Amino acid sequence: MGIQNFDRLRQDAINLIQSEEWLDHVNLKDYQGSWQVLPIRGLACHIDAHPVLQAFQISNDDSQLYINYPTAEQLPDVIDLFQNLHCDILSARLMKLAPGACIKTHRDNGLCFSMGQVRLHFCLVSNHNVAFTVAGKPLAIQEGELWYINAHEPHSVVNHSNISRIHLVIDCLSNDWLGDRLGTQCSTR
Repeated sequence: MGIQNFDRLRQDAINLIQSEEWLDHVNLKDYQGSWQVLPIRGLACHIDAHPVLQAFQISNDDSQLYINYPTAEQLPDVIDLFQNLHCDILSARLMKLAPGACIKTHRDNGLCFSMGQVRLHFCLVSNHNVAFTVAGKPLAIQEGELWYINAHEPHSVVNHSNISRIHLVIDCLSNDWLGDRLGTQCSTR
C-alpha cells in the first residue's frame, strides 16, 4: 500500500528533522549512535504529558483512548494515510536513525499480527546502505513502501549510509482488513 502524496509527506518529515521535539529513544541498551522519535499519535491522557510518555507509552488496546498529537497537524498526508488504513490505530511516530547508528537485535513482545497488534513501517527516507533484518532475514525496504514488521521476532537495523533513515511507524490492532492485505487470518479479534 502506498500513499498518493508520498513526495509531500517525505518533504514534510524532512522539514521536521530540525525540530527540537525529537527525543532520544528510551531503550539505551538497544542501540548505538543516535536513534530518535517524534510522537504523532498516542494516548489522549498524555497530550499534556512529557513527550517521553507520548512517544513510548503504549499500554492499552482501546483505540478510542488514542488521539493525534499536535505534530500531526504538520503532516496532513499522515492523517490521510491513517484514514486509508481500515484498522484501529493506536500510536504513530516518526523514527530517525542517524548515519552510522544501529538498533541492536531485540524483540518487541506481543507486536505481531497473531497476538493482536501490528507494527507498520512506512519508509520515508532511506537508501540501499541501510540493513533492516527481521528473524535473520534482510528486508529491502524502499522509500514509499509500507511494510508489516513482525516486531515480536528478533530484529535489527544498521544505517551504513550518510543520511538519516526516517520511518513513519504505526502500531495498530489486527483485523480482517489487514489480514487480507498481509495474507493471513485474524485469529485474535
